[in-house]
Amino acid sequence: LWGEKIVWKLTKNLSQLSPITIFCSDTTINPAVKYYTKTDYLDDHTALIASQNNIYKINLVRNTIHCYTFTKDHPMSALVYNQYIISHVNDSLFFLDTASIKIVKKIYFPNTAGVRSFVKGPNAEIFMGTNKGVFKIDTTGKTLQHWDKKWGLPDECIYAIEVDKLGQLWCSTNKGIIRISKNNLVLNLTRQDGLQENEFNTNVSAVDKDREMFFGGVKGISSFYPQNIVAITENISILLTDIKSNGINIFGDSAIWKIKKITLPYNLNSLSFDFIAIGPQNPDQYFYNYRMKGFDGSWIQLLNQQTIRYLLPPGKYVLQVSASRSLDKNPIPLKEIYIVINPPFWQTWWFITGIIFLSLLITIGGVYFYLRSKFKHKLKALEEEQKMQVERERISRNLHDSVGAYANAVLYNTQLLEEEKEESKKTLLMTDLKYASKDIITALRETIWALKKEKYSAEECLMRLKNFIQPFNRYYPTKSFFIKGNAPAGYYLHYSKALNLVRIVQEALSNAIKHSNASNLIINSFEENNKWVIEVIDNGNGFVYNKEFNSAGYGLENMKKRSQEAGFELGIFSNDTGTTIRIIVV
Repeated sequence: LWGEKIVWKLTKNLSQLSPITIFCSDTTINPAVKYYTKTDYLDDHTALIASQNNIYKINLVRNTIHCYTFTKDHPMSALVYNQYIISHVNDSLFFLDTASIKIVKKIYFPNTAGVRSFVKGPNAEIFMGTNKGVFKIDTTGKTLQHWDKKWGLPDECIYAIEVDKLGQLWCSTNKGIIRISKNNLVLNLTRQDGLQENEFNTNVSAVDKDREMFFGGVKGISSFYPQNIVAITENISILLTDIKSNGINIFGDSAIWKIKKITLPYNLNSLSFDFIAIGPQNPDQYFYNYRMKGFDGSWIQLLNQQTIRYLLPPGKYVLQVSASRSLDKNPIPLKEIYIVINPPFWQTWWFITGIIFLSLLITIGGVYFYLRSKFKHKLKALEEEQKMQVERERISRNLHDSVGAYANAVLYNTQLLEEEKEESKKTLLMTDLKYASKDIITALRETIWALKKEKYSAEECLMRLKNFIQPFNRYYPTKSFFIKGNAPAGYYLHYSKALNLVRIVQEALSNAIKHSNASNLIINSFEENNKWVIEVIDNGNGFVYNKEFNSAGYGLENMKKRSQEAGFELGIFSNDTGTTIRIIVV
C-alpha cells in the first residue's frame, strides 16, 4: 500500500501492515509517491512501479524499495519490455536499462499530448494510451496503427489500457470504457451499462488470473469479464423530429418522420435536421453517424448532439443516418432522405444549352457579318478602283477628243502654213493656230480644275464660267459678254458633272463666237422648280436644228454626249433672231 512518503506491506490475510522504507541514492530526490502509478514485474522477485516523477524498484524478498529519476519532467507510466523499461515524456520514447535505470536510447515520438498508460500486445507489439487516442507501435517506435475519433472513439483521452485473451483492447476514458476489436469495431460502455461513472483515473487498471478486468474511476472500481460482454444487438430506428430550411420550419404540421424526399430551390439550401434514436436504451447511449452522399466523402461521427446542418449547392443528395451501441467506420444507414436542390434558372441545362446555342449563333453571325463587311469593303475597293479606271478612261477620252483634236488642227495648220505662199492665207492660218492653241490650254485647265476636288458647289462652277469669259471682252472688242443671275446655294456637283457643265457652256460660247455673228452673248443662271438652270443666249443668225436627225454640226453632238453622261437635260432653241442653249442640272 502506497502512502505519500512511505509504503506498507499487507499480509495475505489482511491482518497486519509492515512499513517499508524508500531508499534514494540521490538525496536530492523526493521519494514521495504521486497518484500516477503503474505496477509491472521484472521477474518473480522484483516489481517496478512508475509514478509521476520517479521509478521505484521493489525487492519482494528483501522488502526493500529503491527510487530512481531519469528526467526532471513527469512521466505518467512505464512498461517493462525485455531488457528495457519504456517510458514517454516530452514527445520522446525513453528506453532504460532495467538494472541501472539509465537511458539506453531515445526515440522522437510527437503528437501524443502525453502517454498515460502502456500495455504489451499478444504479438510483441506495444499499445500506448495517450491524450490523442491509442497508438500501436513496435520496439523501434514505429507507429503501426493509431485509433482516434476518426476511427470512432468517443473520447481520445485514454486513462488506462488492457488487452484480453482475444487481442481486444479495453480502454478507460472520460466517456466510459471502450473496446476496440481486432476488426476495428468500437464498443462503448457507459454509466447506463453499470459502470461506476463515465470518468476514470490514470493507470488504474488490472487483470487477475481468471482474466477479470478492473478499472478505477472517480466513484469506485468497475470490474467485468471481457468474454461475457458480447456484441449488443438491438432493434434501433431513427426518428426525424424536425427539418428547417434557412432556419424556418418549412413543413409546418406535416408528419416529418414520414418524409423521404425533399425538393427545394437553390435559395433555400441551408438545411438542419433533428433526430433521435429509438431503441431499448436512452437516445444519448447510442453513437450516431451520418453522411450526405454526393457531398461528404465519408461517415461523420456525431457527438453530444442530434442535429446536423448543411449548406448544399444545387444537386442531388442522400442524407444517411445510423445509430448503434458500437462505433463502426462503415455503418449501415437506418434512415435515408433524398434531397434535391434545384439550381437557379441560369444554371439549368436548358438555359446553359440556350446560352451555348445563342453564343454559337452570335459567333456565326459575327463571323458572317465580319466576312460580309470584309467582302463589302473589298467590293467597294474594287468598285472604287473600277470607278477610277472608268474616270481615267473618260478623262483620256476627253483629252483625246478635245486636246487631241485641237493638237491635230495645230499640226495640220502648221503644215499648211509651211506650204502657203500668200500672205493673206498665212494670216488666216495663224488665226486658226491661235484659236486651236487657246482651246488646248482651256481644255487642260478645265480638266485640271475639275480633278482638284471631289465635288464643287454651284457658286464655284459659276465663278469658273465668269473667269472663263472675263478676257473675251478684250479678245473680241466687237462683242459683248454678260453673266446674269446667281447660282443656287447649297447645290453641289460631283467633279465629273462640274467639268461636263463647264465644258458644255464653253462649247456653246465657242460655237456662238465662231458661227453666230452675234454682238451680245449672255450666260443666264437661275433656279427653277428646285433645279439649277443655265442658259447660253446669243442674238446671232441662228440655225436650223432638227431633233430627229440629231445634227452633229457646231459641236452640238459633244454637248449632247456630255449632257447624257452627266444626266443633264439639254435644250436647244434657235431662230433667225438668235440661239438659246438651255442646260437643266438634275
